[in-house]
Amino acid sequence: MKFLFFLLMFCSLVITPKGVSQEWTLRNPLPTNADLEDCYLISPDTGFVCGQYQTILKTTDGGQTWQQKGFAADNTLNGIAFSTRDTGFAVGWYGSILRTSDCGETWQQLPQPFPAYFTDLCDIFFLDSRHGWICGLYHSILRTLDGGVTWDVLSHDMYTEHNYQIIKFLTPDTGFVAGFKYQYDYGALKKTVDGGLTWNEIQIPAEIEIVSGLEIINFKELWIASGDQIGSPNGAATRIYHTLDGGLTWMSTDLLYFGPTVTSITFFNAMQ
Repeated sequence: MKFLFFLLMFCSLVITPKGVSQEWTLRNPLPTNADLEDCYLISPDTGFVCGQYQTILKTTDGGQTWQQKGFAADNTLNGIAFSTRDTGFAVGWYGSILRTSDCGETWQQLPQPFPAYFTDLCDIFFLDSRHGWICGLYHSILRTLDGGVTWDVLSHDMYTEHNYQIIKFLTPDTGFVAGFKYQYDYGALKKTVDGGLTWNEIQIPAEIEIVSGLEIINFKELWIASGDQIGSPNGAATRIYHTLDGGLTWMSTDLLYFGPTVTSITFFNAMQ
């Protein structure tokens, strides 16, 4: 589960149902000068953010205060997720995977999973306490079936055109991964029905150069955010795309003129 407040700080778009409060409280400055990339909420009180310089911050009071838990390094952590309340992982540049077993108080570096030092890992997702996945550049997909005790490399190709930035699963077999092809020239969205062993491409609108946000409602309904900006008479803009048939057809929002690039899209209901 994500900290919805911090999605806005990452220049992200949060879409809320009617009746949910639109009031926000500024929590800046934070105790860091690093760019923050991802966040994860264990409970209403306890959560984490990660980012530049291998920064990891923890809150135990719902975001009122933050404590530094990571250690400074020439690294950026792009994703963070927990398989249980105590066991969590953060992934980032150079194929780095950090693990905690004490609810984020201390973190240990796991062995680099790839021979190529510059393979960046971009996102991590846990479906439950056992099933988890990591995605990254160069068609990189890793999977765990034991809550992160071991990780298997399902795919990795230094000569591929596919680079992944977001990964999410609905079941242990069915999931989606998104990102871009080539050098941010074409957006990419793929689906697996065998736990990530093989992937089939889903056609998306041709004008999308990179998929930077992904939300899966069910097997047919998906939302994606375009990470690139579109030139228009009113300035830089972006779009959100929506499908109700698994990607056969797509609908788009009107152009959104708010300047920053959309880097995440998340839906929630009033019960969350």
